[in-house]
Amino acid sequence: KLFFKNLFMGLLVIFGMVIVSLPFGINNIITQFSNTLVSYPYASANAYNFWALIGMNWADQSSMFLMFSAKTWGSISIVLIVVFTFILSYKFNNKPYKYFILSAFIILTMFIFSVRMHERYLYPFFALFIFVLIEKSNKYLWLVYGGIAALNYYNTAHVLYFYDPSTYENDHAYAAARN
Repeated sequence: KLFFKNLFMGLLVIFGMVIVSLPFGINNIITQFSNTLVSYPYASANAYNFWALIGMNWADQSSMFLMFSAKTWGSISIVLIVVFTFILSYKFNNKPYKYFILSAFIILTMFIFSVRMHERYLYPFFALFIFVLIEKSNKYLWLVYGGIAALNYYNTAHVLYFYDPSTYENDHAYAAARN
């Protein structure tokens, strides 16, 4: 019974997204989304995540890392994140903040481990985690929120104020990380 209720709610959200998109044209929305998916074939695009940490900022996602390409590792991470989210959903069963914390978890872990990430892709995490804090507020959750917010602020500030694509030498950074 709960499964069908959740399925119905998910379909209702998708229906709502379609209704909101109607004034802009469904084909335009799908085209924009599709073009965006293939427009940045990089492991990381200025996101302070795992790929930038190992020196693969603006490196092609087909670059190899531990026997597989970054793209393959990104796909593996997505599967693992989804599986782990299902496991966590049983831990948070019957909690009023269940969907908010699971959604925030997905966004955070996708940002950290998936490829093609920008610094701005972490923003929805903060909106969702606020709802978690409204329902269950404790100092550890506030520390997590504050720490991630500070890192995201630094990431965004670095991109806006210090990053210069004309002087960025990705080949040297990636070569140094591999050695």
